[in-house]
Amino acid sequence: MTGGNRDQFCNALEAYASACENVGIHVGDWRENTICRTSSTASTTTTTRPVTPGSTPPGTCEISGDPHYYTFDNQVHHFMGTCTYTLSKLCEVGGHLTEFNVEAANEHRGGNTRVSYISYVNIDMNGYRITLERNRNVKVNKIAVTLPVALHPNINIFLSGHDVLVTTAFGVSVRFDGNHRVVVNIPGEYANKVCGICGNFNGNQTDDFLNPDGELEPDSNSLGNSWQVDNDTSCTPGSEHESSLY
Repeated sequence: MTGGNRDQFCNALEAYASACENVGIHVGDWRENTICRTSSTASTTTTTRPVTPGSTPPGTCEISGDPHYYTFDNQVHHFMGTCTYTLSKLCEVGGHLTEFNVEAANEHRGGNTRVSYISYVNIDMNGYRITLERNRNVKVNKIAVTLPVALHPNINIFLSGHDVLVTTAFGVSVRFDGNHRVVVNIPGEYANKVCGICGNFNGNQTDDFLNPDGELEPDSNSLGNSWQVDNDTSCTPGSEHESSLY
């Protein structure tokens, strides 16, 4: 199957899966073990990649399905909380790197309270809060905008295929399909200087359970809950029962 035909096939499956989820029919992570599986989807096999300044390739963290988190270092978390969580941000501030912060809010859909999906994504950088909502709606500092949008300095927001894509001059990019899939890309200069559910990007997936205090959590649920952004009593934290479904 050629790349073009594969994309059409996978896009059709994605639309079908989305329609099922919206009426309460749970289809799980349908991309797994298919030709539609994205390149950033990782196995749970422990790997270590030495981090050498100036030689680290870009990192990718993907959140998809209901939802599954694939970290920069290829660790996999299954976490079903419905609050707002830090995916990735610069933690070693004060250097030459531009600060950024990416958060995602999750929600239940279709009456199924066992799993959750991404509702919207917040991106903070250069004094802006960019919000990517469902159905590819976008707000900048709480004001709805029409794409494409160019923000100073060199932040661009535009449609890329089925996704809304945010790009920056400093190499960080975020894409959201307006349904359930978020991809965060960061350049190698950010290796071992970021934190969040997406990990620290240091080449060692075994320490991708670090909470905001720099301590290792025992499992993915504890990790996800530790990165909750707002103390919102209306949302539900992830639980061991939910993750045991996977």
